Amino acid sequence: DVAGWIPEALLLFEAAWSQDRQLATSYPLVWLSSMGDMVLDQVKTRLEYMGHEILDLFESRSGHHPFVLKNVRIFQSLEELVAAHPLSRPKVIFTTSAHLEGGDSRELFFRLCSEPRTLLWLLGVSPCGTLARQLLDDFVGGQCLRKEYRLQQHLKQALPDEELRAYYETRMQEEELEPPPPPEVGLSMKAEDLVAVKGEEKTKVEENEAGKVEAKAAT
Repeated sequence: DVAGWIPEALLLFEAAWSQDRQLATSYPLVWLSSMGDMVLDQVKTRLEYMGHEILDLFESRSGHHPFVLKNVRIFQSLEELVAAHPLSRPKVIFTTSAHLEGGDSRELFFRLCSEPRTLLWLLGVSPCGTLARQLLDDFVGGQCLRKEYRLQQHLKQALPDEELRAYYETRMQEEELEPPPPPEVGLSMKAEDLVAVKGEEKTKVEENEAGKVEAKAAT
């Protein structure tokens, strides 16, 4: 997830890209996440919860923070990423979710899966029934070279102001035509009905007591 394996992978790639400038020039590191900046800021303030290697690295380099990633650029949307780095150019993209069931990773997969030069790197084994697990079973376990899938894709499309206004007006009319919920019986009783009920209960109690007195007198 965005706060789990991605920061660990970013550290590994940051170390490798810092040692080889040719990698940084030829293959930019990008992180596609709407929450990447916020997650990275939180990670920077919680080094005490990390492993000893991270703490030793922080202390041995005179306060140099290991999560100050000089070779990683964060993009909040796929449109921003494409504008800065076209998908046809080589790059390394980190994104979630790892199961490819939704989010940026699924949308990115749909755009790049037809490109033969694309390499998909799955971290871990996803649960059964997910797209990532199906790809793992087919291309790693089954050693397929090519396979077609029928998948469902949801797209966001911005509506013009007129269409958006018409949509909301239609929704409001539908809500007005819906029948109101049935009233609750207990709350719909009037005050005089409650008095009548209490009066009937009191009469029954008096009759029961009178019956007991007559029964005792008879014995």
